[in-house]
Amino acid sequence: MKPHRFLSIQERYIRRNYLLISSNDMGKACGCTGQVIRRFLKENGLIVPAEVSQKFRSAKQRGKTSFTKKEDRFIKANYLTMPVKTMASALNRSHTGVQYALRRLGLTIPRELIEARKQASRIQPGASPPNKGKKQIDYMSAEAIERTALTRFKKGDIPATAFDKDGIITIRHDHPDRANGGRAYKYVRLSLGVWKPLHTHTWEQVNGPLPEGHCLWFRDLDSMNCDLSNLELITRQENMARNTIQRFPPELISTIKILSKLKKTIKNHGTK
Repeated sequence: MKPHRFLSIQERYIRRNYLLISSNDMGKACGCTGQVIRRFLKENGLIVPAEVSQKFRSAKQRGKTSFTKKEDRFIKANYLTMPVKTMASALNRSHTGVQYALRRLGLTIPRELIEARKQASRIQPGASPPNKGKKQIDYMSAEAIERTALTRFKKGDIPATAFDKDGIITIRHDHPDRANGGRAYKYVRLSLGVWKPLHTHTWEQVNGPLPEGHCLWFRDLDSMNCDLSNLELITRQENMARNTIQRFPPELISTIKILSKLKKTIKNHGTK
């Protein structure tokens, strides 16, 4: 994205006022958007504290709400003990309206409290969903059921995210956390909803199905290199032997175990 070019007088204006005027208002004064101003602040290390940003948002909300003083007092008294949706229900207001009121009043719900409320609202392990064993008409109105008909997935429909032809190759990882050891593999689409590891498909095209109890080994250890010449058929037992640390010298095995123990200690410490 091409950076916006400010005049010297505009830069001086931004630097003098970024803690006094919101980025959107400064953008209007400089003939650009608030996003351009925020990008300039970030690139130049000019940080707007969270409490200052909150003050700007609160100022914008003044005079834009029909909440009464009584409702404001209710929100002030209960925002730390009642979830936003519960307060909205008690006031017969919208969830969004109460959120705007919180900003206008300069009230911030602590992040840890928000997370605790999220956890409490989720179905806990072992608990049964509230609609388990019930028919749709038991927990939804006729009007709501009718509305769902417009967005239901119909038999024969193809998801919008589905690839449109066979032979497409994608990359997947064998660990959900790619940063912690996830190894990448190529997969090829054989038909709609049918995918196979590319290295397996490449080998089977020439040699037929993989024999039971066998797998393929990448000769250069690069799982992205699915060329037939890079694939070696070995037994599962041989694969285990090649992957175990017992193939290393004793002194290296000891070092690997110490490093593994250290990594686990660091990881566990970070989750406490």
